[in-house]
Amino acid sequence: MTLSDLQAEGRIRSHKTSRREVEDLIRLVERDMVDARVQGVSIDRRFMIGYEAALTLCTIPLNAAGFKTEGAAHHWTTFRALPMTMGEAMGDVAEYLDTCRVKRNLGTYDRGGGITESELDELLTVVVDLMPRVMAWLNANHPELLPSGRS
Repeated sequence: MTLSDLQAEGRIRSHKTSRREVEDLIRLVERDMVDARVQGVSIDRRFMIGYEAALTLCTIPLNAAGFKTEGAAHHWTTFRALPMTMGEAMGDVAEYLDTCRVKRNLGTYDRGGGITESELDELLTVVVDLMPRVMAWLNANHPELLPSGRS
């Protein structure tokens, strides 16, 4: 599957991003990562916040590549597109984040208490590790979109 295939299926549409939009998305990721570490909030809720950080972070390469998700299953589409934008080496990350999507859906829509602290820690570690990879990819492929002072 390719980005063109996703576009033909109506899952993504053309989008022109900007440095400001990327900067705003990075700020959301950073905010969510702080919030996901707040003690006293349920593990499930912290996982959901960490998941939102991951989703937002994965949105950056898709937008930089000239696309935005469209329609239903946009979380799935965002993760599915990650190796298409940043390269096949991101396939394992995309697959892992898709399993987090399923866990998040269960905790959001079906039942609470299903997330362990180790699952939360693993998700947050993946996001922390992914951030410099996204920034390096932006620097190599779309340096004009890098917020000032970032590389």
